Amino acid sequence: VPPAAKPGFHIARVDVERATLTWITDDGPLDVTLALHASDISADEGKRFPVDLQLEIGEGRMRVAGDVGILPPTYTGNFEWNGLPIPRLLLASVPQFASWLRAAKSSGDLQLDADPMGAKGTAAMRVSGRLSFDALAVSDPKGTEITLGWQQLEVVMRDVYAPLPQPGKPLATTVAVLDSVKLIAPEIRYTRPSPQLDALLGIDLSGGATVGGKKPAAAGPPKSEKPAAKKPAVAAKAEAGPAAAAPLDLAIALLQMT
Repeated sequence: VPPAAKPGFHIARVDVERATLTWITDDGPLDVTLALHASDISADEGKRFPVDLQLEIGEGRMRVAGDVGILPPTYTGNFEWNGLPIPRLLLASVPQFASWLRAAKSSGDLQLDADPMGAKGTAAMRVSGRLSFDALAVSDPKGTEITLGWQQLEVVMRDVYAPLPQPGKPLATTVAVLDSVKLIAPEIRYTRPSPQLDALLGIDLSGGATVGGKKPAAAGPPKSEKPAAKKPAVAAKAEAGPAAAAPLDLAIALLQMT
């Protein structure tokens, strides 16, 4: 008896010329326009098909145009953006960080080759192109603890090859060859204590309330002075030590900071 055919599907063409929606955020409505063109769509193993997705979000633009595979998931093509309203998008997606971002402008034109499942032998992502972060300003909500910003950060990548983590295998080396890195007018301020940053990161360094420099005595009978046994998870983590960082082989042809 011949084996049953694998279930699948095929769509000859999808064309969305212009679809509009309004994203309701805490900072007011945000208009989004979408255009999508794809053809010969299939989930057959090893099959790829062309996709062109364009988004207009507020005054910003984003476009993904290339070849997509479903089994296994792959993508080869371009990813470009310009003028996206990053602070408003941050407010809508992760509002706990939104109050920290005062200003941000970004643009980019990247060529991507993403193979997360290792269809070509090694699970990895390869990137080249240019990206820029302009007019960045990050500060704690009160503006007294942390300040980070610059007028422009531009990175031109000739080739960045980043292997993806694989279970049970050591971290492979990321190889980055950059034509240029330019940083203009950076500003950094960091102070301690930084309760706003600690609260954002969920860090509690208070050590409990104190009275006159000493912790108040607990009510009721005195507690045993015997130290508490370490939890197995903590002990195991201590024995394992800190996780090793991924190796990086970095070459920069031009590094400029003004």
